[in-house]
Amino acid sequence: MKAYHYTECGLDDVWLTGGFEEKTFGEYGTAVAVHDEKGLWKVLARNIVRQDRRMVGQELKFLRTLLDWTQTDLGKRLGYNDGQTVAKWEKARHDAVPLNADTFVRATYCENLGERPMVTRVNSRLLEILDVAARQCRRVLEEGPMGQWTAKEAPSEMEFAKIARV
Repeated sequence: MKAYHYTECGLDDVWLTGGFEEKTFGEYGTAVAVHDEKGLWKVLARNIVRQDRRMVGQELKFLRTLLDWTQTDLGKRLGYNDGQTVAKWEKARHDAVPLNADTFVRATYCENLGERPMVTRVNSRLLEILDVAARQCRRVLEEGPMGQWTAKEAPSEMEFAKIARV
């Protein structure tokens, strides 16, 4: 049986035995057509998600692409300001990616398959919290009538300017 080293998916370690055909175009050479490429990519993704080792850069890129995220999209979902960190991980094609990125991408892909609900909602809420925290650069504590302290929501810049003049 003939095998084909299928690198078009961006992964170095994929070999197909069947499910493809070679076509010759005269002087232009030979091309390979893969049957049901979308189905093949789903099987590859499930294989990556269920493997017993940390994901490497090229696998992260493969799943990120299937999730239709840019490097910046993934970076922001992980709490980074841009996609440069993700680009660095992907460039190191055979190095394991950080555990938080590995876990998040696997869980999100599984959720897209309907296997683990809530991941996206939890991550969205965490991003909201991070965004609010970034805007709240001060804590305001107030002493109550009985001497107990309570935390108050951080005031706007204008409100803070009024109470800070005391």
